[in-house]
Amino acid sequence: MEDLYSQFPYDDAFRTMESECDDILLHYVNFCHGTAYDKSAKIIRRRNEHFIENDDHTETKRVTDSMFEIVAGGKSRKYHHECESGKYDGTVLIRMFEYGAQIALDTNRIMNDEIIVEFPIGCILMLRNDGDPPKEAFITMRTPGGEVSYPIRVIRMTDLDIDYLFDNRLYFLIPFFIFNIEKQFSSLETDAGQLAGFGNFYAQVLERLEKEELEGRLSAFSKSVIISLTHKVAYNLARNKENIQGKVDEVMGGQVIELDVIKAHREGRSEGEKTERENGIRVFIEDKIDDGISTDIIQQKLEKRYHLSPEEALEYIKKYANIRTA
Repeated sequence: MEDLYSQFPYDDAFRTMESECDDILLHYVNFCHGTAYDKSAKIIRRRNEHFIENDDHTETKRVTDSMFEIVAGGKSRKYHHECESGKYDGTVLIRMFEYGAQIALDTNRIMNDEIIVEFPIGCILMLRNDGDPPKEAFITMRTPGGEVSYPIRVIRMTDLDIDYLFDNRLYFLIPFFIFNIEKQFSSLETDAGQLAGFGNFYAQVLERLEKEELEGRLSAFSKSVIISLTHKVAYNLARNKENIQGKVDEVMGGQVIELDVIKAHREGRSEGEKTERENGIRVFIEDKIDDGISTDIIQQKLEKRYHLSPEEALEYIKKYANIRTA
């Protein structure tokens, strides 16, 4: 059971579904932002690691839960989504602005005397209701040229029951529904009857997922990922609740997807990701050269940011900067 535990189980679950399951991500985005994407839409995953350059040439790392782009009907939109299990407060919006600003800088366009930065469309999934999160928040910037304000959608799990999730094809949120039951954990742990009802509830969820697959509303792969992550999220949330964990294992443990299936799915998309990574390295080197940063510092940054060996970093510098290195 040690494999079920994770330092960041809820963020991991969110990222896994976002990065692996196109079908359920599109339905979730439609719900969050009022869009109407269908299976013809193309999802482009963008890197979720961003680095802020400090004055001394050191960098501060920022990791977003989810950064992706959707292309449909000849138009492209960038999205930045976060999953929050803690209390809602101002720091959540600060992070959204920090991450959004870095994403905007990473994709800037310079046109003679103008730099254009495009902030992504933002959304926060609040797993708990602590802090009374609103349904919509705003980031407002007062600039010398005027005031600009843009909305951040806030999704509250406590607003959604299981029937609503299935009726609206919000399969993306099923692994997190356990948070709506969290306040009942004390009684579930000590009352055999309530614990049995808890097990029956999740057995019915699995049956409904099976039906969704059979009716063609949910892919077999995404169904398996949802079951696996529902198991993992519930197991982590119920730490120190042995009876609840035992019931979770009893109901879902036998249907957990093998990690090799996810690995194979990722490998099927690897070529496109390699091309994107190569382009990212090229742009990074060109930008640093334009900024007058030395080869040694560029090499160090490449090694850190892209997890390269010193030899690999030097090869990229030779390739894209036409710099002779010793």
